[in-house]
Amino acid sequence: MDNVYVMFVDIFENIDFYDIHTIRVLLQYKLNQYLIISYFMRMIIT
Repeated sequence: MDNVYVMFVDIFENIDFYDIHTIRVLLQYKLNQYLIISYFMRMIIT
């Protein structure tokens, strides 16, 4: 979860260097990645 937060901070600190489309794609990708990881973690734990 910390990773996701750090990534958000990184993007917002460097907002000038990203265009909106890139941010959306990046967030979507990272969010999907996080959801998949958490899903697998739940599978392992339970």
